[in-house]
Amino acid sequence: MMKYLEAENSVWWTVLRAFVICLCGLAIQSALAHMLPRTATIVAENERSDPNVLDSLLALERGVEAKLTRLRELELEKLANFQCPAPDASQAAVDPNQTPPGNGLADFQKRVEIKRLRELSESAVVFIQTDKGNGTGFFVTPTLIMTNAHVVGESESVSVFSETLFPQTVRGQVLFRTPDRGNNLADRDYAIVEVAPQTGVVPLKLNTSVAELDPVVSVGFPGLFQSFQQTGLPRLIFRSGEIIDSLPQKDGRNVIAHSAEVFQGNSGGPLLNACGHVVGINTFIIWSDPSGKQNSNKVKTDFALPSSDMIDFFAEHSVEAAAAKECIE
Repeated sequence: MMKYLEAENSVWWTVLRAFVICLCGLAIQSALAHMLPRTATIVAENERSDPNVLDSLLALERGVEAKLTRLRELELEKLANFQCPAPDASQAAVDPNQTPPGNGLADFQKRVEIKRLRELSESAVVFIQTDKGNGTGFFVTPTLIMTNAHVVGESESVSVFSETLFPQTVRGQVLFRTPDRGNNLADRDYAIVEVAPQTGVVPLKLNTSVAELDPVVSVGFPGLFQSFQQTGLPRLIFRSGEIIDSLPQKDGRNVIAHSAEVFQGNSGGPLLNACGHVVGINTFIIWSDPSGKQNSNKVKTDFALPSSDMIDFFAEHSVEAAAAKECIE
């Protein structure tokens, strides 16, 4: 019986607590219902009592809209004035009399320099063919061509070709040649070939001034590139680089090391400075091991005999080649 009463009291106590909790919830809800309308009323009254707030908001909205409208107008103006980019100037004909402003000046000057070097070379550099091989040569007088002795070999006459000067091959007579080179890098390797007077020939000038890092260009007919073109005609190739050094030798002469890469077929061709003057004649290359290890990759260095020694050689054989004292770009 006691257990039954304890259980009944527990049930009534639970019901009573639930009833109290419900009453509290209704009281809180009623209080909030009275507070919210009052708060809304206060805010509305404040807005009605201060008209500047509404005016400020409207002004801000109008300002933002005006800025957006202006941005749309600017975009429309850009679209209306849009033009396709101009063609790359490097693909257009170069006019030395028109100099573009701004950052394009350096590129323009470089293109003019290349154009000038090509014009000078096409008027003087020729392809030389013998029964045993071929190489390059260049006019130092209207009828005399300078090349390497190892290009002409023992031939008494050679075939000379220039696509711009005389498309039909002409015969050249070997007038002078130096003996075979020895072990000294500066040993002479020269030959002079004479041809009949040709229209359009402009002999190259010789310049004895060279310095480290001077820009230079090798011009000639390297066999490596001749095999790539399919016209059947020798094609003049230009390779740019810098003077590495003018290396003194035991006999008092110098040899020029440079990075204007040459290949077989460039022998006898000119090494030109930025003014188109001959500072050397490309003569040989050396493959060396820079690390001193037998299995490391070898590096090729290109060498030219200097114009100073060529001028002495010309004087010994009464050849009056034109000399340039300085290069003023």
